[in-house]
Amino acid sequence: MASGSTISRILSVRLARATCGVTSLALRQLSTTSRLDLSHNSGGNDGSAKRHGVPMITLYTGTYCSLCDVVKETLKDAAKSEETPKFDVSIYDIHDDSLPDVQRWRRAYQYDIPVIHLDGKGNMSAQQEAFKRYVEVGRVVLINKGEGEGKLAVIAEIVDHNKAIVDGPSTGVPRQVIRYRYTTLTPFVVPGLPRGAGTSIVKKFFDKSDVAEKWAKSSWAKKRQAMKAKREATDFDRFNIMLLKKQRRFLVNKAAKKQAKA
Repeated sequence: MASGSTISRILSVRLARATCGVTSLALRQLSTTSRLDLSHNSGGNDGSAKRHGVPMITLYTGTYCSLCDVVKETLKDAAKSEETPKFDVSIYDIHDDSLPDVQRWRRAYQYDIPVIHLDGKGNMSAQQEAFKRYVEVGRVVLINKGEGEGKLAVIAEIVDHNKAIVDGPSTGVPRQVIRYRYTTLTPFVVPGLPRGAGTSIVKKFFDKSDVAEKWAKSSWAKKRQAMKAKREATDFDRFNIMLLKKQRRFLVNKAAKKQAKA
């Protein structure tokens, strides 16, 4: 039987290569046992019962969920190792109407899948565990393409797994439906913003939260400003920058030599 430290080290290497934190979190919580045995169930239970004393993972998936496929592949890869903990897996498709309590789980996890239950206790979702920033109403995003490129906007409503309605009345971004791949999630959230809020409500909550001021003070915004200034610099500006850098080097070297002689 492998020691606990050995198992933890093996899991750390394996999980460092995994692309989904929800799987990583589940496997880390299984590091108290010694071997791995993977089996799949199609039954619709909540994974609360252990079989033969083996921990049970219930993986809640859905149709057209690429992240769910990543979780499944990560679990399959873990099954090939003889030194990782032993557990059972039950796959539950929240879009399969033939499964019991499907409406309950669909309402609970339709925006969160993949979600993992470990022995029926709580849930570990990609939204809650794998990422620090996730799509939600009130999340401030940076527009990367299209109308309002380079400006901040707020998610006012979630359309589906690919698109959301964003609005930025205070930043000059018109209300629009945009794909997630054309945005970047920022660490800022407008608290208390109701779902489907109109432009005037979005403006009121956005101004109240002082997001624009926080963004301006962030290192991210400062780097973007520096890159923009460098990109827009003329030949004369670059020449002056070169002279200033030479002057700085001269002063630094002079001070270093003076200190060395002291």
